[in-house]
Formats: sequence, C-alpha cells, structure tokens
Amino acid sequence: MPQFEAVTLAGGRWSGDLEGNVTLINIWATWCTPCRYEIPDLIELKSAWGPKGFEVLGVSVDNAGTAPQIQEFVRNFEINYAVIHDPGMTTLDAFNTTVVPTTVLVDRDGNVRWYHIGPVSSDDPELIDLLTELLGPASPSTTVSF
Repeated sequence: MPQFEAVTLAGGRWSGDLEGNVTLINIWATWCTPCRYEIPDLIELKSAWGPKGFEVLGVSVDNAGTAPQIQEFVRNFEINYAVIHDPGMTTLDAFNTTVVPTTVLVDRDGNVRWYHIGPVSSDDPELIDLLTELLGPASPSTTVSF
C-alpha cells in the first residue's frame, strides 16, 4: 500500500497503521456530491463487515483549516467509520488519482486488492466477492436510512 500523510480531525498526526484489518480507504471531500451519495453505502459496508475485521477509513481531502466542518459533516451523516484529514492531498498522489471519490481495498497484509474511481455501492458484486474471499460471509446488518 502506498504511504501517505494525514491528520486526525482533532489535529494529531495519523499513524498510518491499519492494524492488520481489511480496510476500505475512501478518498473524498465534503464538497463532492458523489461522495455524499456513497456515504450510506459505506456505513452499510462497515456495519455488515465490521464484525469480521473490516474497517472503512474516510480520507477527506478538503482544504487546510476545515477540520471543524468535516467533524460537523461526520456528525450530520452519522458516519460510523474513522475519518482522517489530508489537506495536502498526498493520498491522491499516493493512489495515482485526481478524482474523488476514489476507493481502494487493502488486505490484512497491506496489499491493494481493489481500486475504484467513483461512488462505491454496498452491493457491488466485485467488492462483495472480494470481501467474502478475505473475510467470509457478511454479518447480518441493519438497514441504514437517511
């Protein structure tokens, strides 16, 4: 997995440790309309697969100084996964993209196993097959409504 720099929404340095989980890294921004549309799907994926050792990591590429707005956004959308802030946009370079949202799935060994440009869907067959391969069947989830 490429290295990148980010900070927590509280302003501390993000360690970059994915702790051996299968992690979906979602590069997004608060001003990005497609990013807003995919959030319920990301919440659903985290709810369904989280008990199996799955994490979602939202990486906001909003401008520097916008952490309070990102925190409010996270609260308003009731995001159930970790969100960090990359105002330097190093993630875009690290994952060789200029598009938000861009999402990658990283396995327990830190290998990128899936790369997707555009909004993620919780019922994407390719993603579900790969998650099942890496984690086993999903846990029953509750429906998320907005």
